[in-house]
Amino acid sequence: MILYLYVNIMIFCTNIQVINITKSFLSKNFDKKDLDLVNVILGIKLLKNSNSFALTHSHDIEKNIKNI
Repeated sequence: MILYLYVNIMIFCTNIQVINITKSFLSKNFDKKDLDLVNVILGIKLLKNSNSFALTHSHDIEKNIKNI
């Protein structure tokens, strides 16, 4: 018998040490694929610079305008 379980986890944290510890734990205990930095989450675009971030739907609006 084979059980295949797909779990989608997004980790939000500003402490890189905590992120690396969590990724290491998950790698040791599960087969995983790291998708690296995220650009769009659930249709919301994430814009980030060195000291802030913003969430926007502008890419959806631009896509819809092109379809008109």
